[in-house]
Amino acid sequence: MIFRETTYLPHTEKECAVHPLHPLVMGNEFLVIHSGSYLRIQQDVQDFAQLSIANHWRVDPAIQQYLTKPRFAIVITDVQECIAWVSSGFTRMTGYTLPEVNGRKPGLLQGEGTSPQTKSRIRMQVNRKKVYAGDILNYRKNGQPYYCHLRISPLYALTGELMHYIAIEREIRR
Repeated sequence: MIFRETTYLPHTEKECAVHPLHPLVMGNEFLVIHSGSYLRIQQDVQDFAQLSIANHWRVDPAIQQYLTKPRFAIVITDVQECIAWVSSGFTRMTGYTLPEVNGRKPGLLQGEGTSPQTKSRIRMQVNRKKVYAGDILNYRKNGQPYYCHLRISPLYALTGELMHYIAIEREIRR
């Protein structure tokens, strides 16, 4: 397992483990973001590949295409649905960095305008360990609402054990 320590955030609705950043993910998080998006995308691809190997994920190779396109945001959560890793596209889309969301639930992006029915459909599919695909109204760190198409899929180890969830988001205009 790539995460070594666990602490708890008492302010969360449901306590989530806060995972220290994996050293491979921590690497150039802040240096590269200011050096240009190409370098950050390269780091995303490397980080994801290393996480995939470390966790023995069975990953569709097509996921790499989303890592290389800045308009997509990728979020990896653990099985308790606490955020463990986000792509640079997530930071561009939401304004949140990995240190700000690490260990928190993705629901932090939802707000008063987010449809309760959509949240319920997401919850139902995740509980069933099934893929969810649909549109949702989320909110950026600065409070600005945005719609995105969201696809959440379970990530299984080569052994068949559920290890994480991956969410791929693309902002859409309505």
